[in-house]
Amino acid sequence: MCSTLNHPICGCVTRLLGKGDNEQADKKASTSLFSGLLVEAIIIIGIMVFLDPVLTSLGSTETILPYARVYIKIYVTGLIINVFTVMMNNLLTAQGAAKFIMIAMVTESIANVLLDPIMIYGMDLGIGGAVIATFISLCINMAAKPYGDYTVAAMGAAARIMTGCNLCCFWT
Repeated sequence: MCSTLNHPICGCVTRLLGKGDNEQADKKASTSLFSGLLVEAIIIIGIMVFLDPVLTSLGSTETILPYARVYIKIYVTGLIINVFTVMMNNLLTAQGAAKFIMIAMVTESIANVLLDPIMIYGMDLGIGGAVIATFISLCINMAAKPYGDYTVAAMGAAARIMTGCNLCCFWT
């Protein structure tokens, strides 16, 4: 859902950055990010309130429903980080930082592959361990991105507020 809000803005941000209008790019990217996070927060609340009907409408049977509940309760709680990561991927790609998005996504995938068996079997967390490993991997993805001055040019206050970082640019 949030990508639907985010993708059109990315093209606009790219054009604005190309024209050198960083202030407008800041505003559009920040509005896109915060709008997406707000919409996703509403969706998360809706899913948590109507959890069983949502799971059964998606095909969960009585046998699978307890496992699906465990997984979804943890996953939906951390979904805001997933949304932020996806939206940042789109906005960073719009700035020409696709190489760093690729590195962050590969790092996330490797972390998930390594953490899954540790959390599921080593820590005996079962299906909950799988979703916790996914959540940790998403956090690693978020941390692996360069949030520098160049990013702040497109993200404006959103990048500073959401990441707390103001690092120097890695790809200029």
